[in-house]
Amino acid sequence: MRLTAEEEAPLRRGASPLRTYNDASLSRLLDGLPGMPQSILDVGCGRGHYVEFFRRHGLSGRYLGIDVVPGADWERYAATPSPLEASYRCGPIETVPLPEGAFDLVLSSSALEHVEDDRQAVRRIFAATRPGGLRLHLVPGLRSHLLFGYHGYRRYGAGGLTALFRDAGFEILALHRQGGGVSFLLHMLAIGILESGRTRGVLHDRLRDGGPDDRLRGLACRPWLTGLRRPGPLLAIYAALARAAVRLDPLVPGPTSGYAILVRRP
Repeated sequence: MRLTAEEEAPLRRGASPLRTYNDASLSRLLDGLPGMPQSILDVGCGRGHYVEFFRRHGLSGRYLGIDVVPGADWERYAATPSPLEASYRCGPIETVPLPEGAFDLVLSSSALEHVEDDRQAVRRIFAATRPGGLRLHLVPGLRSHLLFGYHGYRRYGAGGLTALFRDAGFEILALHRQGGGVSFLLHMLAIGILESGRTRGVLHDRLRDGGPDDRLRGLACRPWLTGLRRPGPLLAIYAALARAAVRLDPLVPGPTSGYAILVRRP
């Protein structure tokens, strides 16, 4: 997907290319929703901060965030007076109580890869989505371990992701690559290698053929530039490179950092 100048703005504040693409996908979806109250389910909500994202877009109705670990900000978001009321539940998507056919919009951002049985999770959310309801899922791409390290149970390719939702009965409305090879390379070099060391940890493990952890791995993963994306000259350089990268992404489509899939329950 191509970003507008307004959608690129988070890069100036140090956002990663993938987060910038993901927020742009969600914003475009929300801008196209009707003005009526919505019932929203956020799967793997983490801190629960996406409720503020929905509120800034003028949504009203009910928001339910679920996660296996309680978020430190859940109480604050739930207590904030707003036309969009927020509540939270702690538990896995496989077993947490959910009303059937109740939600107009379901979001999961970097959550499905952390669910052991993603097929069961998708079927469970299908049952909770009202007919005609929309679901937007943001997932990491096949090579994203070079950006974030090994976490969760899996990463996704376009074919497997489409089949996952089609087999559960959903209609596929859109599938977008969240960036291309240029922003992938920038993320890997600037964040994965220089800032966090996650890419160096992955490369270290590969060179050792998956051997056990040791002192050398700790040294390989040690951050080098922890202030890379803090206000200052380094952030200005990163922001300029990131804006150039996302503009060049359409010319180099792969590898992609992740996918956004929009589906509808018939």
